[in-house]
Amino acid sequence: MAYSWGWGSLAFQKEHLTWGDHYHAPNILDIRQNTPSYPMVALNINTGNRLSFHYHHGWLNSMEVREVLEFDDHPDRYEYHNKFFAGNILTIMPLDGLHLSAGNSIVYSANNMYIGNFIPFMLFRSLEPSQADQSTGQVNNTMVYLNASSRQIRHLHLYASWFTNSFVAERVVDSDRTNYNSTKVGARLSNWPVPDTDFTFEYTFTRPKTFEHRTPIITYAHKNFNMGHYLGANANDLYASVGVQPWRGLSLRLCYNRAQKGNLYPHAYDGGQDVDPYMEEVAWRNTSYTLEARYTLYNNIGIYARVRLMHIEGFDVTSDQVDYDQAQDYLDKFSPRFHHGETTTISFGFYMR
Repeated sequence: MAYSWGWGSLAFQKEHLTWGDHYHAPNILDIRQNTPSYPMVALNINTGNRLSFHYHHGWLNSMEVREVLEFDDHPDRYEYHNKFFAGNILTIMPLDGLHLSAGNSIVYSANNMYIGNFIPFMLFRSLEPSQADQSTGQVNNTMVYLNASSRQIRHLHLYASWFTNSFVAERVVDSDRTNYNSTKVGARLSNWPVPDTDFTFEYTFTRPKTFEHRTPIITYAHKNFNMGHYLGANANDLYASVGVQPWRGLSLRLCYNRAQKGNLYPHAYDGGQDVDPYMEEVAWRNTSYTLEARYTLYNNIGIYARVRLMHIEGFDVTSDQVDYDQAQDYLDKFSPRFHHGETTTISFGFYMR
C-alpha cells in the first residue's frame, strides 16, 4: 500500500531491497529474492537527476527465544525478543555519471518501538544516549555505509562500497587492532573492445566481527540471514564474468567465483574484541564455474539454462581462539552436505522480470 506525489512516496510494504552497487552480491543491504524480506514503512524522495533519498523502518525476527508459552493439548509456542531496523541512504549526483551515497542505520531491541528511530534524516548513533534506558530493555547496534558509482569513462562502470558497524580512528594506525568493516570494489567494461560483450570484476573483503554483535538480539540479520554480504564476517569473495549477446534476446555468461571464510572467532565480554586477525587461516572455500544462457521470449518473460561446477572444501584450523577447529565443522556450517566436495548442478526454467 503506497501513496505517491510528484517527488516522493510513502509505502507500507514487504519488499526485497539491495543497497550498494554490485553485479554479484551487495555488502550494505542484501534482501534479495533468495533471502526473507520483512515488513516496513518506507519513505522515498527523488528530486530528479541530482538527489534521491530512501528511509525505512522494518520489523525483524530475532529468532532469539524470550519465553516459552505452554498450552494444554497444544504444542509449545515461542515468544521471541523484539527486533527492529531503521535505516536511510542519501544519493547525490554532483556530475553526470557520478553517484555518491552515504547512510546509516540501527538495529535495536526493546519492549516497544522507539519514536526517535522514525525520524527519516536521523544520525541514529546520536540517539543512543536517549535510548539507553535499562527499564525498557533497549539495546542498539548502529552501522554507517558509503557507496560510489562512476560511469564517466565511456564503456566503463567503476564502483565501490564500504560498510562498518564499529569504527575507531585509532585502530587504523594500530596493526594489532582492526575495525569491523566490509569493503567492495568492482568494474564492468561494456561494448568495448568487442560490441555486445561485457567483462566484470568484483572483489569483497570483510573483516572479523563485521555485521555481528556480541548481543545476539541486535545482530545485522533477519531470521538468522545476514543482511550484509552473504558470506558474513572474516571472508573474501572474488567474482569475474564475461557476458555476450550473440543475437537479440539471447545472452550467455561465463562466471568464476572464489568465496573464502576464515576463522570463526567468539565474542568476548571482557575486552579484546578488535584484535582478531583477518583471514589468519582459510577454514572454508567454494570455487565455482558457471555457464548460463538466457533467452527472452516476450518482453520480461524468458527461459534459462545453467550449468555450475563447484568445489567446496573445509580446512582444519590451528588457532585456539576460535569457535570451530575441524574442517567438517566449517563444511556443515556454511554449506549443505550434498554440495560438499566436487559437484555439478544443472538447472533450467522460466523467469519473469
